[in-house]
Amino acid sequence: MLLPLGQQTQSRELPLRLLSMHPGRERAWGQLMLACYRDGDLPGALEAFRSARATLADRLGVEPGAELVALHRAPPRLTSSASPRQRVVVRRKRRRASGY
Repeated sequence: MLLPLGQQTQSRELPLRLLSMHPGRERAWGQLMLACYRDGDLPGALEAFRSARATLADRLGVEPGAELVALHRAPPRLTSSASPRQRVVVRRKRRRASGY
């Protein structure tokens, strides 16, 4: 499942649809978290992890795998092209006053 850049909100629908049919799919939970991160929705990504953890524990009796835990602990760094809400700061070099 791919998450096209600039279509993060629509991209949440795909993993949510898959998870409604197969709630034990960790990869779909990770895709949902990524879609939330890329949309600038950190609380949504954290809630997705909590839901994944609870679902996996209740249905399968297991904790999330290493990849999902790593995604939760270290959210991806986003480039300005990946997140339209991210600000880019450009600093200009100062000209030095000539002392001559």
